[in-house]
Amino acid sequence: MALGKYQRDFKKADYSNPVIKKDKERKFRKLRVFAFIVIGILLLATIIFLFFTPFFKIVDVSFTGLQRINPEAMQSDVQNYLNQRVLLIFQRRNYFIFDKQTLQTYLLDKYNLQSVQVNKRLPRFLALNFVEKKPVLELFSADKCYGVDDKGLVIGQCEAPNLNILLIDLNAGNYQLNEIALSQSEVAFIQAIYEKFKQPVFNQFGILNANKNFNSLEIKAMPEKSFFFNFNDNLDDQFARLKILLNQKEVQEKINEIKYFDLRFKEKVYYK
Repeated sequence: MALGKYQRDFKKADYSNPVIKKDKERKFRKLRVFAFIVIGILLLATIIFLFFTPFFKIVDVSFTGLQRINPEAMQSDVQNYLNQRVLLIFQRRNYFIFDKQTLQTYLLDKYNLQSVQVNKRLPRFLALNFVEKKPVLELFSADKCYGVDDKGLVIGQCEAPNLNILLIDLNAGNYQLNEIALSQSEVAFIQAIYEKFKQPVFNQFGILNANKNFNSLEIKAMPEKSFFFNFNDNLDDQFARLKILLNQKEVQEKINEIKYFDLRFKEKVYYK
């Protein structure tokens, strides 16, 4: 007799115990929760170890290259920076939180520095190499000597003048660090004068120093000569007039007797 079309296929029947199956699923869920807890604990421990333990806290800070800047003041500012917090809970002092570029910007804004090179080494060492701005001239004012950079800022005091360009300010008093002593155009003007006195015709005079009196600049030179220039007049025009005068035979014949050349009055040149 043929089997009916509704005959059950016993080969595909599921004879597993549902209680055992549910118990396995329950154990797997517990194991998975336990694994998540362990991973969470390990992750939390790693975060605490990396960001909150003293092991990766930068404490050894060394400097090289400082000359005019006080190392103690620099150390204090760097330590204050490292003690700042990021996102309320992290310190910049942490090796992994510390950012070189931010510290460089911080120090370049505060000090007269040409550059700052920052190197950090595991686990907590920081080395800073500084290149300070160099003065392009020295300003003597109120019995004190100041180094001035190309922007006219005072970048420090000097014990005694030792640069080629010495400017004596007849009007000013004492200056503070980072104070503007000269305009940038005045610095460029003075530098250009010193360069022009190295050229033929003018190089017969050796510059001793420069005296600034408001818009007037007196160049004292050897032998016993003074040259007066106007900050507000074109320097090339002033030297062009001086060159014409120095090439005149009459002037050449009595050059040793002439005490000064005054070029402050546009087209006219006075000498005596």
